Amino acid sequence: MPHPNWTHTCRKTGRTRSDWKPFRCWRCLGQAEFSGWSSSVVELMGGYQRQYGLICVGPHRPLADKVFAGAFIDCEACGGSGVRDDGAHRFWMVCEACEGLGHRPAISEEDVERRRAIVLAAFPGAARPRGRQHGSRGSGQAGPGASAAVAAASGPMTPVRSRAAVSTESPNAWDLLRATLFVLVLAPGWLFASLSAFRGGQWLVGTVLLLASAFAALSGLMMASPSSFDRGWLWVWGAVGAGLFLLLGVAGVQAVLAS
Repeated sequence: MPHPNWTHTCRKTGRTRSDWKPFRCWRCLGQAEFSGWSSSVVELMGGYQRQYGLICVGPHRPLADKVFAGAFIDCEACGGSGVRDDGAHRFWMVCEACEGLGHRPAISEEDVERRRAIVLAAFPGAARPRGRQHGSRGSGQAGPGASAAVAAASGPMTPVRSRAAVSTESPNAWDLLRATLFVLVLAPGWLFASLSAFRGGQWLVGTVLLLASAFAALSGLMMASPSSFDRGWLWVWGAVGAGLFLLLGVAGVQAVLAS
């Protein structure tokens, strides 16, 4: 299944990160931008075989690449991805102009078949069993024909929801306010309190306050930019929270016994 790509270059570190879903960089708080659609390796292999009528791997590839050089151009309707979306990148549909191949012939069908015959004459076993895909919109020469195909592709299509695409909305004001409270108020306050408890020899209280500070900081950051934290960070957040509540339980038992 095709999936959308989101890319962001951090303004602080200069590193570029890509993902299949929108995310916000927690270092510079920049929002990732949509950078196009991609297909899996299996889909690309299938597309090659449909487009050229040749199997995608084998000793014939160097000759095929040389013979077919310049024979195909990127589809104008989909930009070479084979996929068109709804503009919000939450739905995708196969491009009708190129029938999902992402490319259109820059030469006539007769010339394409002639070049294919050259490859098969040298490597008879390189033929795709079902031959080439001959689409009514995917054939013909570039130029006016391509513009007509783009116009044809603007007709009604049936969208298919992409499970990889999620909302690109930024956190709302309430989430940002809570995140600010957790990160800038609660976390530093509990951190300084834990240091004071450690200085006073109250190791249990200090540890509880230290875990509370870490839990508040992680909660606030994840609240402000949830998609910047992968599953590993969720495990860390859960472990810190579990440790905090466990120590709170121990402290409560000690308080009851002491009374």
